[in-house]
Amino acid sequence: MAGKRKKIDEKELLHMKHVRRAGELFSELRKVGCERDMGNSRKLFFNDYCSWILFYAMNPAIDSARMLQASSKLKRVQNLLRINRFSTGAFSEAPEAFEPDKLKPIIARLAARVTAKGVDKKLEELQYAVQLTDSTLLRTLPGLVCTRYNQRKDGEDYHAWRVHMEFEVGMPAATRATVTGVRKGGDERKTLKRRVRQGCCYVMDRGYHDVSLFNRIHEHDSRYVCRVRDFANYNVVKELPLSPQQVAEGIISDQIVLVGQRRTEPPTHRVRLVIVKAEVHPKRTKKGVKPSSGRILLLSNLTAKEAPAELVGLLYRYRWTIELFFRFLKQVQGMNHLLGHSKKAVQIFVYCMVICCLLLYLWTGVVPNKQITLMIHWYQTGLASLDELMSAVEHERQKTSRSKTTV
Repeated sequence: MAGKRKKIDEKELLHMKHVRRAGELFSELRKVGCERDMGNSRKLFFNDYCSWILFYAMNPAIDSARMLQASSKLKRVQNLLRINRFSTGAFSEAPEAFEPDKLKPIIARLAARVTAKGVDKKLEELQYAVQLTDSTLLRTLPGLVCTRYNQRKDGEDYHAWRVHMEFEVGMPAATRATVTGVRKGGDERKTLKRRVRQGCCYVMDRGYHDVSLFNRIHEHDSRYVCRVRDFANYNVVKELPLSPQQVAEGIISDQIVLVGQRRTEPPTHRVRLVIVKAEVHPKRTKKGVKPSSGRILLLSNLTAKEAPAELVGLLYRYRWTIELFFRFLKQVQGMNHLLGHSKKAVQIFVYCMVICCLLLYLWTGVVPNKQITLMIHWYQTGLASLDELMSAVEHERQKTSRSKTTV
């Protein structure tokens, strides 16, 4: 028997004026999608749609599109947010009239107000902007061929959108995002190829191992650090000397190598392989659990002058930051539950989630995490006072500063 649907109570939706102020960011989007509305019949505008997504992301009482629609009927919500109620059908169909890319300048303006923090001083030696690159899947309803990516044993298809993000080290949120299907046009390597910029250092995991991608990055006068599998084929051309300090920091070897020589497009540049000692998580296979190799292989086009071996290892260590960001979006911000399943709806949803993270940082001064977000939620529902919220934020700031001094 299905559980009884939860009703929205106005008492659960307190302190929402900050959502209204955030909604003012979207005022420039008011006329987007109204070009064909000759009779002025549109009631759900682009800026209102984005404000409702922010309201969803910042309120613990809302966990679905239906509950969001139910909350839009409440007079207090309408008065505080200064936006009108909407129907479920209108919310589902509206994104097709909007232009998701119009949200990118808003993300850029917010990101420009943020100063990268918590970055190791060693990274200041690097002359490139470090971009952590990865993607994640968002499950969606069946309907499009491009979202099908796997098939279960019972014959049922899995469908998902792939979200590609670039996370600059020291920033509280990803500043660039792209939504694609999983198969057609959704390959991680092909997507990054189209987005390569000059003056960046791309830090990537094993899924991005592709010689043609490495060549494209090098052609744009950028750099890369990419992990490769332990059984990768390569020939050592030259052994670079290691200092006792580098050995103490866990560097096993630093070499110039030949890779991908049998490919139609071999490397057009000098490739470097840095092997770092690390406790790698055991890998689960069909034959059982494969023990850790105790090392990580990193390919790069960074020269020894641009980045010593220990700096290459440090760059890859920062890659875990984007994994934590994905987990925060899905488990805390509710991005795992889509409010719309079309490509435009998912794009708008993802961009608004990034905007929400940037706003939380600008309001609190700390990188959004589960503890701070829960405290904001408790404040909104009246369980925590403003003083308690600010005390939690100050505690998080002190904890962050202590961790910096420890490093």
